[in-house]
Amino acid sequence: ALLRGPYYALGPAKNYINFTDGGLAINEHLEVLDARGAPIPRLLAAGSAGQGGLLLKGHGHHLGWAFTSGRLAGKYAAELTPKSLSTNA
Repeated sequence: ALLRGPYYALGPAKNYINFTDGGLAINEHLEVLDARGAPIPRLLAAGSAGQGGLLLKGHGHHLGWAFTSGRLAGKYAAELTPKSLSTNA
């Protein structure tokens, strides 16, 4: 069974300084919010840039959030249509 792929691997990784704990303000659809708290149309954030004020302890937590939020942001981006866009009216 190990002779046939595909194979996927991650790590080990050395992380020195690349955290942006806190990140941009986002809503439940990972849309970036402006200073008034309104979604900026078609602007999504994921990973450490889209933590929405969430502080995570330990590098593994950052990886988990990056994988999950990246997948969700991609899902939400694929669903965007002109009628479903957030507006700053």
